[in-house]
Amino acid sequence: MTIDGVEVHDTFKVGDIIAFRRLFFTHYGMYIGDGKVIHRDKHYDKATKTHSFNVAISQLEDVPGRPMLAYTEWMTDSLKKVPTQLALENAYSQIGDGKYNVLFENCEHFVTSVRFKQKVSRQVRRVRTIAISLFGIVSVVIAKNLKCVHKNKKLY
Repeated sequence: MTIDGVEVHDTFKVGDIIAFRRLFFTHYGMYIGDGKVIHRDKHYDKATKTHSFNVAISQLEDVPGRPMLAYTEWMTDSLKKVPTQLALENAYSQIGDGKYNVLFENCEHFVTSVRFKQKVSRQVRRVRTIAISLFGIVSVVIAKNLKCVHKNKKLY
């Protein structure tokens, strides 16, 4: 696979965490060589008309989104990489695993757990921070409005 004229095999190393940028989120997988990635893949079963999110191996070009390197050295100061071979063994041992929860068991949690032995999702952290900030702002606005209503209320 070629991206911007550069062969993927020259760009990614085995064990690299790859990000696939999509419209509202980023999908993550771990590069395992030969143009393949292991990731928590969304699968649609036509017979049961249900979705599942099993750990699977896919060709890079079959994963929607543009692949780019994620979790570079400067991003992982607090995370300690496990040796690549151990990370691969951990990842392969989870093939077929269908556990999924957007907040606690998503594709980013999968790759960080096998690469760093720590489930981390920067996306979930960002969304949680935004939600808490919005909740705080809304709470302040409501409190101020209630205070104004209480001040203007006539007592008989």
